[in-house]
Amino acid sequence: MKRYRYGLYAGAVLLLAGILIQLLWPGIDSIVTTPFVAVGSALLVASGLRMATRYRGVAITDERLRKANVYAASYSWLFTALFINVLIWLFHFELVHGTTEQTMSWVATVMILSLFLFRWYLGRKADIE
Repeated sequence: MKRYRYGLYAGAVLLLAGILIQLLWPGIDSIVTTPFVAVGSALLVASGLRMATRYRGVAITDERLRKANVYAASYSWLFTALFINVLIWLFHFELVHGTTEQTMSWVATVMILSLFLFRWYLGRKADIE
């Protein structure tokens, strides 16, 4: 199972590298970034399909991790709601300026990162109360 996970990780890294290179250097030719995106996507799809077909009946999570994921999603939602409220006040007092697109990207980034951080933190704990 580990080698398929390594394929998933490598595919994600290559895909993100191709996207980030294109975003950070707008003048770069797409012939440089296309192989990163293509190979990364192919690795993700191939490793994901192999992992899904080979380990169809194997449980990847247990009851403790499911509970940790539920709590992490709840905490992430609460943290994101608080972040939105703080952001509203910062915009109201004109301490921060940004477009709607930037604001939505900030909120989405905080939401995703807080979910991963809470999942990581709660997944390491022995029991969640």
